Amino acid sequence: MLKTAMCGKSFWIGCSALALVSPLQAAPVIFSDAGPTPVDIADTVEAFKVQISQTGPTAQNNGVGGGPFSVGFRAVDWDLVPTANATPNLMPGDFFNTTAPVGVVMSTTGAGFRVSAKTGEGRPLRFGDIQPSYETTFQSYDGERIMAPSLSTQTDVIFFVPGDNTVPAFVRGFGVVFADVDRTPLSSLQFWDIYGNSLGTFFATPSDNGLSFLGVWFNGPEEVGRVRINSGAPPLFAGVDDGAWGGLADMVTLGPFFFSEPLAIPEPGTAALLSLGFLGLLWRRR
Repeated sequence: MLKTAMCGKSFWIGCSALALVSPLQAAPVIFSDAGPTPVDIADTVEAFKVQISQTGPTAQNNGVGGGPFSVGFRAVDWDLVPTANATPNLMPGDFFNTTAPVGVVMSTTGAGFRVSAKTGEGRPLRFGDIQPSYETTFQSYDGERIMAPSLSTQTDVIFFVPGDNTVPAFVRGFGVVFADVDRTPLSSLQFWDIYGNSLGTFFATPSDNGLSFLGVWFNGPEEVGRVRINSGAPPLFAGVDDGAWGGLADMVTLGPFFFSEPLAIPEPGTAALLSLGFLGLLWRRR
């Protein structure tokens, strides 16, 4: 059940105990929940979808392609990734901007992105092919596939217009389902605006072997140009169980992403020029 409280179970506004936020921005609305099964976080996930949709009492999923739309939300659904791009192969970071366009491009400090196997693909589920214990450590929120950056715990996300995947875009809200967050502060979302200014860092609530949801909606003029997802420590690695090293190991995987419809950065104008330079730096990193 969704609860409203300062630093409460499901969401709060500008809670300083779990968020480091620039004093120049409006207070963000934070949706946070954790529990042993998908059912335990579903009400908060749905409330976040409604918030980022801006369509009244019912969320509007704009699906893949089309647009841009003035309202609604987009989602990264790992089950859309084909067998050829699933483990042990790597998924291209621009898969969800080109092949299944919802307007995101991902980069990482690691070797790329791994998406877990589905039933019938002849490999263990939930990254059991990397380490057998992971198959029972992790679970998915919906569908079967989950994602983890390879040899890294960092995923950077930038945005493009789903109807034209060459046009840089911004969002006003972004959320992620994390699997098996054991402790804080390791798993988090960091936000920057289209100028590269920090919009704050927000931490996921732990749920050992369970699921955690963290979503942030910016209720002011902020235009989010980049999000960094930090997912536990260390990365998934053969021979290393979650909780190893005296309980210090906190392996975390990622479920679906949910975000408001990516809207084109206004141009011509300073914002567009600055954002293009900022995105160029990220592309060189990728």
